[in-house]
Amino acid sequence: MKNHYLKIREKFIPDIKSGLKTHEYRLATPDRKEIKVGDTLVLISNQNKNIFVKTTIKGIKHFPG
Repeated sequence: MKNHYLKIREKFIPDIKSGLKTHEYRLATPDRKEIKVGDTLVLISNQNKNIFVKTTIKGIKHFPG
C-alpha cells in the first residue's frame, strides 16, 4: 500500500472529514492511474500545508467517456 499526495482547495477538507464528499474524480487522470484500492490518499490544502486529511481508497469506478 502506498501513500499518494494531492493538493485540494481547503474549503473541501471539512466536507471530506464529515463524510459529505466521498468521491475524488481527479483519480481518473493518466498520471494517477497507479492509485489502487487500499492506498492512502493524503489531500493537502493548497493554501496551508498544515491542513490536510487522510483517507483510504475503498473502491475505484470507471465510467465510459
